[in-house]
Amino acid sequence: RDAQESRGLGDVYKRQLISSSEFQPDEEGLQSFEYFLENSVQAPSRLLVDMIEEDFRRETIPHVNLIDRRNLVQRLLERHYRDEDYVNAKMIGRGKLGRKDDRVLLSALTNTGLLSPWMDLLAKHNVRLAGIWSLPLLTERILKPVLHNDQHALIVSRQVRSALRNSYFQEGKLLSLIHISEPTRLLSI
Repeated sequence: RDAQESRGLGDVYKRQLISSSEFQPDEEGLQSFEYFLENSVQAPSRLLVDMIEEDFRRETIPHVNLIDRRNLVQRLLERHYRDEDYVNAKMIGRGKLGRKDDRVLLSALTNTGLLSPWMDLLAKHNVRLAGIWSLPLLTERILKPVLHNDQHALIVSRQVRSALRNSYFQEGKLLSLIHISEPTRLLSI
């Protein structure tokens, strides 16, 4: 993209982040976010979320044509995340043995009540939302140039004071995600 674009949470010029804003998930953060929206240029925006309340599941489906694959994935999403508003499915590769089934990573934001106040403010200010980005899924893109020839990577990040997130990547693809509560107890063993 050659022209400068305002994304609401950051400015992009030639696909480089120039600035960004961070808002805490409390009343003061919501007020700051609303002030930010009132003083921003109207443009399609992307919302980056980093929530403990994300669920990830790996599934295997037969390698079929595109229409049948969509139907299979949709059934999996409905089975696992029937009542969730924000779901995602991503092909993460094919099996190497047997009939070489497709591997799919399903994910969902499972506590949309935490996201609702932010979404309400976006709607109130008529902000067009181009997408909601999950930090673990976005990490794949950031990790690719760093990995080079390494096949495996474990990213440990601090969620909140009492929790760590372990994200395991193989060949640049997110394969598993584990939340550890009370990490100090684990570290002292």
